[in-house]
Amino acid sequence: MADYELIRDAPVAAPALADERVRGFLRAVYGWMCVGLGLTAVTALFVAASPALVTLIATQTFADGRHLTLDARAAGLAAAVAAQAVKAPFIVVVVVAMATTALVRAAA
Repeated sequence: MADYELIRDAPVAAPALADERVRGFLRAVYGWMCVGLGLTAVTALFVAASPALVTLIATQTFADGRHLTLDARAAGLAAAVAAQAVKAPFIVVVVVAMATTALVRAAA
């Protein structure tokens, strides 16, 4: 076995000091999360208020050159909308959309 030297009277951080450090760290983390959430909200509001951006996003998603293409992505989106309409939990909505998209791609 290895011999470990025990040091008596070694300085150990007091529990209150450690608690204060953890509290400060979490305050900083939640502060940055709040900033990120606010930035996401402002971006979503900007995109939703701009018909040109909404059209561009829809066109880039469902268009192939000059033609409208309804492929597995559209089927997955439709399945997600249907799952959301019946008030399914978010994880179920995502899994339904993913499974539908995979099944349509596998069938094609």
